[in-house]
Amino acid sequence: MRDRGGKRQFGEKKFGGGKKFGEKKFGDKKFGGEKKFGERKFGDKKFGDKKFGDRKFGDKKFGDRKFGDKKFGDKKFGDRKFGDRKPARNFDPRRTSSWARDPAHVPASSQPLPGVQGEAPAGRDDLLYGINAVLEALRANPDTIERIYLQVGALNPRLAGELLTRASENRVRIDRVEKPRLDSLAGPKHQGIVAEVHKFQYSEPADIVQAAKSSGRAPLIVVLDGIQDPQNLGAIIRSAHAFGAHGVIVPKDRAAAITSVAAKASAGAVSHTPIARVVNLARTLTELKAAGLWIVGAEMSGDREPAQIDFKGPIALVIGAEGSGIRQLVKEHCDFLAKIPMLGNVASLNASVSAGVLLYETARQRAGVPAS
Repeated sequence: MRDRGGKRQFGEKKFGGGKKFGEKKFGDKKFGGEKKFGERKFGDKKFGDKKFGDRKFGDKKFGDRKFGDKKFGDKKFGDRKFGDRKPARNFDPRRTSSWARDPAHVPASSQPLPGVQGEAPAGRDDLLYGINAVLEALRANPDTIERIYLQVGALNPRLAGELLTRASENRVRIDRVEKPRLDSLAGPKHQGIVAEVHKFQYSEPADIVQAAKSSGRAPLIVVLDGIQDPQNLGAIIRSAHAFGAHGVIVPKDRAAAITSVAAKASAGAVSHTPIARVVNLARTLTELKAAGLWIVGAEMSGDREPAQIDFKGPIALVIGAEGSGIRQLVKEHCDFLAKIPMLGNVASLNASVSAGVLLYETARQRAGVPAS
């Protein structure tokens, strides 16, 4: 049936070429070429036709070549010892990491001395520092100096000229360094110069007595009982040398030794003054008495003033520690106990000041200067 325009009406011929949709049912020919799905079962040919493992991986058993047939580098570990290559010349472990700045992690030999933090170091017996200490050592005992560290531009021309001349004459090496290097060695009070020296050589008491008797003057020996402050020790040695003492005797135990601090405090006097260390101070006083010396001790409870004691003869002057004073056993060996008169409210003097007062009185009497 057609409409007026000759066109076929929708639906005259059904979809499917004259067949009604559905006359051939889906599945008349089964999927798979007339085979039912599953007529060939999955696995008719097994995967690979071989069992897993018929050919082993690599046709070699694991281990045919043992690990290590060729050792790493053909060298045993340790053929080259750690450290065969030394660190760089200017290597400083304190600058390599932040943890190294903590002294707890740095070996004792690498740690800076307390002077780096602005305090004076405890002192070493193989160092001298300060212009007077080093220059006097060059004048008196140049053979004891191994090396001098000199801060560039730190010394005035006159002192620098003498220092360089004496060092050159005695073949003492001089290294010009910056201030931080000296600070690390001796603290901040080095005055621009530090010297490495041999350990201080102490004298024997008998040698001091013999030299005193050969000097043509009455012997004068300073004996220190328990002076533990190296600054005091150095100051007393300086006064002893200035007032003509022939030597100083100190105990070996519980007392300061000659270190860089004591040497600087003495302003170089340790290079000109014989110093002895003894084990038994009381026994040494007995020996000094046997040699003809009178023993005078500085004691607040003394029964005589210095002007009432005759210092013109051979004298051993005993100075005790601050606070405790002269020990009782040592005091018993004294022939006289001298009390320095004082007018102020302070009950005692510094040990080095007491020594200076008595040494001055000795020098005054021996010079024949009347007391004022």
